[in-house]
Amino acid sequence: MTAKADMAGDVELKPETDKRARLISQVDLFEGGSVRLPRRASWLEEFIAELLAFPGRHDDQVDALTQGLAWGRRNWGRKVKSRPLLGLY
Repeated sequence: MTAKADMAGDVELKPETDKRARLISQVDLFEGGSVRLPRRASWLEEFIAELLAFPGRHDDQVDALTQGLAWGRRNWGRKVKSRPLLGLY
């Protein structure tokens, strides 16, 4: 998987496997309680429905989550460089 960060800190990922394989590789985080969701949020019901229906027609949020979890695993312990965004203060 390759990653490229832009000036705002967004990271572009090019996955090497399909959505299902990416989710399976993160299942231990869900089972171990490392993935936590808020108790209340306007988007929560729809997100949980998407998780439970995966894989399905609408599964981009789940895929984004699993790619973020994979990125976090690779970068855990690394010092993250951050720069202030000019003009936002």
